[in-house]
Amino acid sequence: GGVMMGDLYVQVIVVTVLSNLTSCNALYADVYTPGECENLKWGGIVLLICCLYLIAREAIQFSSTRLEEYVLSYKNFLDIVQIVAITWGTALLIDVEASDYDGTSLRSILILATFGAWLKLLFCLGQLIFSISVFTSAVVQIVVELVPFA
Repeated sequence: GGVMMGDLYVQVIVVTVLSNLTSCNALYADVYTPGECENLKWGGIVLLICCLYLIAREAIQFSSTRLEEYVLSYKNFLDIVQIVAITWGTALLIDVEASDYDGTSLRSILILATFGAWLKLLFCLGQLIFSISVFTSAVVQIVVELVPFA
């Protein structure tokens, strides 16, 4: 129970921060004011803390699960994609004033991370609410059936 609630809280924080950052006007500007850079950096720091939790959680899960089970689970794939996207986006956010900063790539990474975070939140809620679980299971089955046609 406690681990599921911890996962849910972290996912809600990640979704909230990423959604706010993705819609932040500062990401679309060529020149940043010091206040905008500070807000982006704080968002990056909050994401970093959440990402450390996600990495620790994934390491524990990896060590307690058979390798075959771990690799074949779509939820673990989603976890890893989310961790990579958040880490990459956070690294860019914390150093947002760097001269080689490309706003388009940062927005793309944040959009990918936001999409993954919303999916993970849906799966977290599915562990607590049966009707959402039925929905997510049905969507996963549909995707699995459509993959061979891709």
